[in-house]
Amino acid sequence: MTNKEAKQFRTKRDIIFYVPNLIGYLRMCLCVCASFCLPRYGWSFIAILLICAFTDLIDGIAARKLNQCSHYGELLDIIADNACRTLSWIAVFVIAGERITYLDATMCVIIPTTEWVSMLATQIEAVNRNKKHWKRTNDNAPWLLQKIFKNGFKNPLGSLTIAGIFGLPLAKVTSAQ
Repeated sequence: MTNKEAKQFRTKRDIIFYVPNLIGYLRMCLCVCASFCLPRYGWSFIAILLICAFTDLIDGIAARKLNQCSHYGELLDIIADNACRTLSWIAVFVIAGERITYLDATMCVIIPTTEWVSMLATQIEAVNRNKKHWKRTNDNAPWLLQKIFKNGFKNPLGSLTIAGIFGLPLAKVTSAQ
């Protein structure tokens, strides 16, 4: 192995251990721990998922501050986000049990499915746009999406959207207890 190949291998290997990625692994482990709280320990479940949401903020800040941004980290972050939110909707279904409404049951299926399909679609589009970050929408995106994604969700509509996709299932879990 040449020095150039060794350096390239080391760099790819090192990405796995970037601080933001370690936080992403922690979030995935917290999702697994949260799943064991269901259905008996609903408040513990909520607390763990709130920690997941908080660490979601931290990993992005750490990536930028430590200059440890990577495509792998972007994907890990999206997968951890989707895993947490999917688990939240599963919790709505599990905790509500037989009391679940048709609307809630429908949301428990449609919303996580839409999020996973959207993740796949945005990643395919990013590859087609030469790996341009998925949050940077193109001019062909609908007006509302452009407003939500403006400045990487750092705007009132983007913040409301993020609060809703994390908060709605947790609010439903809380009310179902």
